[in-house]
Amino acid sequence: KVKVRLIGILAEETGVKELEIEVKNLQELLNKLRNRISGADKIFEGSRPRSYISIMINGAMVDISSNNQYDNIVLNDHDLVELVPIAGGG
Repeated sequence: KVKVRLIGILAEETGVKELEIEVKNLQELLNKLRNRISGADKIFEGSRPRSYISIMINGAMVDISSNNQYDNIVLNDHDLVELVPIAGGG
């Protein structure tokens, strides 16, 4: 299983801080999150994460700006995936 953490306002707005999901790749994880979390519209715009959300796997940032090939990003048991809102303000 993969551990998923929603950080900051994402956890507050969805009511979910952490969960574990059995998946094989990042695309499958994103699909399951969209269906499992109420308030998923705070995280997703259609099938993609919103532009202000960064994805980290085991502490490494995932490049989500390129051609949406999340199914090529393999996830393994005990991986940690964090969805982090990009800080804004000024």
